[in-house]
Amino acid sequence: MAQIEIILSPERYFFHRITREVTHVGSGGWTRGIHATVPHPSVDERHATIEAIEGGYKLVDRSKGRTLARGAPIDEITLVHQMPLQFGEVRAIFHERGGPSGAPETLGLGLHLDDLPRRLWVVARDLSGRRKPQRVPLGAELEIGSAEGCGLRVEDNRVSKRHARIVRERTRLRLLDLGSTNGTIVGGLEVEACTLPLDATAQLGPVEVWVEAEADAVPALESFEGILTSHPSVLMLFPRIAGLAASRVPVVIQGETGTGKEGVARAIHARSPRSERPFVVLNVAAIPRHLFESELFGHIKGAFTGATSDQIGHFARADGGTLFLDEIGELPIELQAKLLRALQEGEYQPLGSGKTRRADVRVVAATNRDLLQEVRAGRFRADLYYRLAVGSVVLPPLRERGEDAVLLFGHFLAAARPDERPIPVSEAARARLRAHRWPGNVRELCNVAERAAIAAVGAGALGPEHLAFDGDAPDPSAPIALADLGNRTLEEYIAEREKEILAAALQACDGHRRRTAARVGLSHVTLLRKLRRYGLDR
Repeated sequence: MAQIEIILSPERYFFHRITREVTHVGSGGWTRGIHATVPHPSVDERHATIEAIEGGYKLVDRSKGRTLARGAPIDEITLVHQMPLQFGEVRAIFHERGGPSGAPETLGLGLHLDDLPRRLWVVARDLSGRRKPQRVPLGAELEIGSAEGCGLRVEDNRVSKRHARIVRERTRLRLLDLGSTNGTIVGGLEVEACTLPLDATAQLGPVEVWVEAEADAVPALESFEGILTSHPSVLMLFPRIAGLAASRVPVVIQGETGTGKEGVARAIHARSPRSERPFVVLNVAAIPRHLFESELFGHIKGAFTGATSDQIGHFARADGGTLFLDEIGELPIELQAKLLRALQEGEYQPLGSGKTRRADVRVVAATNRDLLQEVRAGRFRADLYYRLAVGSVVLPPLRERGEDAVLLFGHFLAAARPDERPIPVSEAARARLRAHRWPGNVRELCNVAERAAIAAVGAGALGPEHLAFDGDAPDPSAPIALADLGNRTLEEYIAEREKEILAAALQACDGHRRRTAARVGLSHVTLLRKLRRYGLDR
């Protein structure tokens, strides 16, 4: 079976099996149509394709010259067994059969990055049949041996006291021999360390050991710098975020409102060498355009009416650290050139000053817009886009994250009731959570959970009657009769309905802007912008 071996480092490698007529290789993940994921910032979202041809496979570059075979850039090339490849800065090897260097396939991972189940068990079977099989759960790691204190103890003197260890990583299992007397055998080879696929057997003296998944295991939330998920589309982003954090490149985070873009930006900063320096947030949409330059770069006394003293801007505050530009798509195009120069040169001038100053700032930006579409429409500078989007992270909406809505609801519900006993959530309530479209994503879910915590006080179980969703907007999946449009365009119809919904929500919240924003699932800044657009801010 053909495989491609991805080598991120000597200690970190994995395999993707080639099972399709066309296999897309890149950093985008399954949600972006990528079959062989390469989690590294130097790799394009859709970097190359491996296509089946008569008698074999060919590799086709999609990255404008950053796909190499045998050390040279290629447009396309016929692949042969053990051909060395490179995607961006990541080395790879094509194997037309078996694993590396003709070793048995059991030495390779044979799994996609998001294939490792949440709950795993280690099983040990005595080859003589004199003892019953042992089965113990696998946590972060498990030590196997004959000594007391081993997570899996085998009472046989042919097994060393500390014989081997199985380590669970995010995307693979590693088997390590701990200097045993009789050795650790995998695939007929004695190994010191190897990647261990599920259900592959390792022999430790007189015992066979393997790892298996629990049948119908319930997914569990996993955390990465405060980002919680159980879904593969987000789990596969964790190594990408970690890789971007370790680099110095600017990053653009894209996703719908409420998907957690600022959380990702904070994770990038927390994992970066700049983590001890400031993390400075500037919400572009919240600043009037005539004040943006002053907010970003500061100003000197007398620069404009009301400038009674010098002021340090966000760029200077972030010196040595990270500047998070939220809602970067809202930046007026006439101000984009000033930001571009600061990014290119690391230099800026406070408003009203003729003196150039320098700052070492890493910029991470976020937007709920498609910036490439904004570039095509002439609303965003292409040069600024390509300067910012050296690294990119695309967050999926909550409605595409499987069981995450139910699991996160339980997490937020427990956080809202810290001093009370856990309350069970009925299956009817879970079904309603699964069916909801979540236009406000995780932010809306948190609001729903906090309301439910109050509504369910004194109840034996939390039911669907305790769930109150944000806003009164119609389900976007519901059909609209053409007669409803009249002579209006679809854009005019949507704007009119949005205005009606916002006006009703504002009235229901007695004009309180922040409560209105929470009710309709918008950020406070986005709500204020929409109220101004529709003349509802008076």
